[in-house]
Amino acid sequence: VKLLPKTSLTMSLNIKEIGTSTENWTLGVVEIANRVQERLNVLAHLYLIVQHRLSESNLLQLDACLLPNITPIKSSHLHIRRLIFLRQYEMLHTLRSIQETRFDLNEPPILIRILTKIPIDKYNNLWKCQIERGHEIISKNLTENITNKNNFHTYPYLISKDKYSIRTFPDAIYMDLAIDGIRSHIKLDQCGLVHVEQKEQEDSIFIRIKLCNFSLEINHQYYLSERYIDFNTKKAIQALEQTTQLTIQILDDPRQLKKSELIQKTNKIMQREISNMFSKREPTIKPEGLHMLNKAQQQACEKVKNERITLIWGPPGTGKTYWSGVTVFQMLMFSSSPLHVLITACTHAAIDNLLSSINHLKNLFSSSPQFSQWYQLAQELIVLKIESNNYRTLSSSYGKHHLVVGSTVWTLQKLDRSIVFDIIFIDEATQLLTSDAILALNRLVDHQESRLIVAGDPLQLPPIKRCIYPSLPHPIPDLFSSIFHCLLRDENNFPISLHTEKPFEQISRCPYLSIFNENHRMNDQLSDFTRLLYGENYRQGRSRPLLSISSINDSNTYLLGTLLKPSNSLYTLLVDSSSFSTRSEDLDLESQLVYSLINELVLRISLSSIFIITPHRMQRSSIQQKFKNNLFSNIQITCDTVERMQGKEAQCVIICMLYRQNEILENELDFIYNRQRINVSITRAQQLCILITSQVLFNQPPLELFVNDNTRNAYTLLNNYIDKSTVRLLDNHGNIK
Repeated sequence: VKLLPKTSLTMSLNIKEIGTSTENWTLGVVEIANRVQERLNVLAHLYLIVQHRLSESNLLQLDACLLPNITPIKSSHLHIRRLIFLRQYEMLHTLRSIQETRFDLNEPPILIRILTKIPIDKYNNLWKCQIERGHEIISKNLTENITNKNNFHTYPYLISKDKYSIRTFPDAIYMDLAIDGIRSHIKLDQCGLVHVEQKEQEDSIFIRIKLCNFSLEINHQYYLSERYIDFNTKKAIQALEQTTQLTIQILDDPRQLKKSELIQKTNKIMQREISNMFSKREPTIKPEGLHMLNKAQQQACEKVKNERITLIWGPPGTGKTYWSGVTVFQMLMFSSSPLHVLITACTHAAIDNLLSSINHLKNLFSSSPQFSQWYQLAQELIVLKIESNNYRTLSSSYGKHHLVVGSTVWTLQKLDRSIVFDIIFIDEATQLLTSDAILALNRLVDHQESRLIVAGDPLQLPPIKRCIYPSLPHPIPDLFSSIFHCLLRDENNFPISLHTEKPFEQISRCPYLSIFNENHRMNDQLSDFTRLLYGENYRQGRSRPLLSISSINDSNTYLLGTLLKPSNSLYTLLVDSSSFSTRSEDLDLESQLVYSLINELVLRISLSSIFIITPHRMQRSSIQQKFKNNLFSNIQITCDTVERMQGKEAQCVIICMLYRQNEILENELDFIYNRQRINVSITRAQQLCILITSQVLFNQPPLELFVNDNTRNAYTLLNNYIDKSTVRLLDNHGNIK
């Protein structure tokens, strides 16, 4: 009974404590709610500010990013409409990508500091600069000859003191103007145009500036940004709008062109003499130094005689260039009246190579008067190359003599429309877009004896396109690819797809195609490997002597060491990728491995030429820094991207594919795992090919690789190379395991 009051008192106290706690808890909840509301109000206010700023930015972007005038597609022909669409879309996509980049970043990606001013002449200066940000972007557009005043400069960058002036630059207005020709009193608003150069053995860059309305100051920082340059889209669309009826026929169905008959009516003895000049071994009937054609090349000559259109698939080292020169001479000999022949391609190098082959034959016959008809032809034949600065000279030679003209398709558009050609050769045709090839096809004269010869290799580099386009419905030809692919059709005029592991088996279904299969470049082992891609008929034309290799005492100090043997031509340096490494570390390691390799090769093998092939310009720049002192002056060492190497060859090729970051493989899947690029790289080699790569390319490829035909086939090709090569395992620092 005495305990009851105590219990009541305790309960009373507990109730009071609970009440106080509840009140405190309620106050705490209210305070938290108030603070949350305050935060929400702040966030809402910030959201309104950001929304307002973004709308201003969007308006600025819309005002700044003026688009060029888009030509309405007037053509009623579906093929031409599609080709015009391709050209317009490529232009708009690239232009928009550059403009959007300026708004996506807080600041332009390139920052430079002016170091010194170097006067060139009364009106022009060079500015020596230090790159403080954006080395990898600058390296894409570098030129190395800063003393040649005749170089055509595209001025691919904008320069400004602030980021806003760059964002408002109207790229579309200046995209196809020759900046060197613009009068100097014209100025841009708060920015200028820049051409970047680099002097040998210098880490700094030099810039030329045009149309700039402010003065540069020493030791001040400035922004650079890439601008859109496009000299060709307007020319291509103009040509597509002027498409000739013969061009339409060629695109629709090459089989329907009326067959040539004039050569067949030529005197049979004369035909035989012309053919024998390049097909018989007897030295008495040909000038000294004249090479004969092999069987496949002779058959291709017969096709050209009898067909209006001929496709030539010339794999690496099969003599496509020499055959083209011979074919030009044969066709000129068959003709009783002056013929006009056009040699074109997408690169000046390809045009120069073919013209060089023709001039070689011209010189041989010009010094051989005992072959009177050939001698007379060589004496009268005019061979010239036209460019932007001399194309007007063509009219003085046109129509009077046999004439061979070399020109890019873009220079052709400058010529009078009355200038046409009886025979057109398109070399490296697998690199030339169909839309661009129209500029050449429009120049083919419309008579029964005109001919189109299209030569290339679909397993080498394709045309450059910025976008991916859907496959056109069957049986529409492959208009969005090269002119070679577009014209590659079977006996029913259906397009032939080459997206298979063994494309060589598909291509033979084309009735007007000739295939060259005798390789004169590579040795036995390189030819055997290349046969995996080009089929069993691809064979070596002549044996090459084995390399003479010096022995060494301490093999552990060399990357190849005792692995380097005369009987081996394929090697792989496989770098460990189990440890983390940055891209910068990979570039340093790759350039060091290349330097060490060349040191060893020069010491042990007598080499005259070495190619170092890199996928990226950034890799090229890193490697070139290692060789800037030119310690190997007695050897021709060329380091460049694969695009610049097609059509060339060297005794030894070093392929740089050292990637150890999965994100790079995923982001550049189509670029790294590209069968054509890998094929071109390997097939530049005459006697030795060395691949520098990492395990991650083979053991941990992105899963997306196996979805796409081209990337999957490239992966197979790389694995085949590893299997057939002698492998040296290196740790993650490049040391021999």
